[in-house]
Amino acid sequence: MENIYLQNAIFDILKLIIFYLKKSIFAIFILFFVSYYLLKKLKIRFVKELPEITIKAYLQLIFISLVLLFLLKIEFKYAFLLVAALITYNAAKINLSRFPIEDKKEKRKFLKFIWISYFLISLFGILVLFTTDLFSFSPEVIIPLIGISVAGAMRGVNLLISSLFNKVKENKDILESVFALGGSQKDALELLKEEVLYYSTLNTRDMLKAAGIVHIPGVMVGLLLAGTPPIKAATIQFLVLNLILFNVVVSSFFAFKYFSNYFPYPKFFLDKENKEKKGG
Repeated sequence: MENIYLQNAIFDILKLIIFYLKKSIFAIFILFFVSYYLLKKLKIRFVKELPEITIKAYLQLIFISLVLLFLLKIEFKYAFLLVAALITYNAAKINLSRFPIEDKKEKRKFLKFIWISYFLISLFGILVLFTTDLFSFSPEVIIPLIGISVAGAMRGVNLLISSLFNKVKENKDILESVFALGGSQKDALELLKEEVLYYSTLNTRDMLKAAGIVHIPGVMVGLLLAGTPPIKAATIQFLVLNLILFNVVVSSFFAFKYFSNYFPYPKFFLDKENKEKKGG
């Protein structure tokens, strides 16, 4: 009996996926393939990964929708913690894919650090939001909020990693003069802090500037379509934007502190690019 029920449920899900794909396939074709064609024509290197990451994005969205359905079905409030751990782990793994060095030990250390940071920071931000009584304590609210805020933090940390490694190389002589004068790695990298954090928060600050003027953010659109009063919808969206800002700034700050205090300075220069130059 249980097997028949499971088969029917899978069949219903597949029917829904096919139904919505049929309705959207033309729009997907136009939007994706125009972008793909232009990038390919310009001979942009990363164009090869676009089909894979686009299909992967769709499968991930389907997966999270199924998880939400499951959590609503079992009515277990704290099951969202498992999903939060999964979301934050995936975000940390994406950061790791942008990590410019190949040292496996350093990669593992950074993965653990940034995963735990994302998990704790996102949960703290969510708890602060619930003090307003404008959000319901349910998986369909909590999980999207964690996803939105962690995605912002992940992009910020990616920008921080890229900027920091580049700035260390560009300012090698200045940083090593700090060491020569008896300064620590923390003292040396402190010189780069303002510029690196400027870049890591750039996208988020631009998003705040554009909110309501250049675009109406997605959460507010959803609330308005659901019949929420505009002022309440605007307030909730503003809280969500501040949640994203909080996650980006705090995660970037902790990531910078990690590199200042726990990442060996010589390994800033042991990336793939420098290895290729030495090999050539």
